[in-house]
Amino acid sequence: MYHYQPVELYLTQHNPSLNILCRSLISTAQSIDPTYCDVHYQYAHVYFQQTKYLLFEEESKRALLCPFTMGQAMHNWNKYWKVVLNSDSGEDGKSARIRYEKYMREIKMEIETVEREEKEKIKNGHENVGLNDSSNSDRDEF
Repeated sequence: MYHYQPVELYLTQHNPSLNILCRSLISTAQSIDPTYCDVHYQYAHVYFQQTKYLLFEEESKRALLCPFTMGQAMHNWNKYWKVVLNSDSGEDGKSARIRYEKYMREIKMEIETVEREEKEKIKNGHENVGLNDSSNSDRDEF
């Protein structure tokens, strides 16, 4: 993606005034290729900087399901939820726990769906399957 690398540069500057530009670049990348799942990791980063934590949670969940961002997304996900689940008490803590459990169910369901699809593709004789299936991606590897 042509717009992706400038977004990374702006995000590493941690300049909140650039968040609008970052979201615009991410949106452009996503409109060019809707299957470009890396955008969820970038959206999560922007939303975290803007303290829009519910949006951060949703995009982080999606980033976890992207084979190209799942490693770093998992690190951020675990770090975030460790703090949130251990520091919130009362109603906020209950709400956080409910959201976390909902996200984990959704992730589990998606993984089960992918596994089922992989088994079906293998059964039908297809090779490149699953979350690491790059057949839908036109990425240039450098």
